[in-house]
Amino acid sequence: MNATRLRYSSISIFLLLLSYSFFLEPIFCQKKSSIFVGGVEVSLGMKKEEVLKNFENFKLTDLGNDAWMIFRKNLLSDEFESVGVIQFVKGRLHSASIDWGQSKNESAIDLFASLFSALSTVTTKVGNNALIQTYELNQPGTSLKDIVIYVDGRSFTISIMKESGMRLQQVRVQERIVQE
Repeated sequence: MNATRLRYSSISIFLLLLSYSFFLEPIFCQKKSSIFVGGVEVSLGMKKEEVLKNFENFKLTDLGNDAWMIFRKNLLSDEFESVGVIQFVKGRLHSASIDWGQSKNESAIDLFASLFSALSTVTTKVGNNALIQTYELNQPGTSLKDIVIYVDGRSFTISIMKESGMRLQQVRVQERIVQE
């Protein structure tokens, strides 16, 4: 792999570093209280009506439990792409996450698998308000592996998901803030 491809793969993986933690509660998410989702700034504790009004020009999909996946239309392909997820508790914004990118590129998937293997052999380390954890979920039909980094009031997650019968896996990166 030449230096440009390696650099591009590294950047892709770093960007992927910012994704899935929607189902995992971050430990150090206390400092930052606002985030830009699809270019729209939202703050923890905002009223649901105000947040949803800010996403009038986006496609919203109800995920249940008052959580919404937000999609923006890609002007080049006319397809919708996920930009993040918001969730409300008691009518207020409880969590928001940004989708920084996704890849089905096999070299990115191989790199993720290597990172996951390396990090999962080490126990959780805490230092300078940073925590790295790995999670693995294997259910009939689906395999999910996450690397979650909690730092400076945010969590950054790199995840890989494979559904049975599918040759390609999906790597995803997400950044998340959560109200305590």
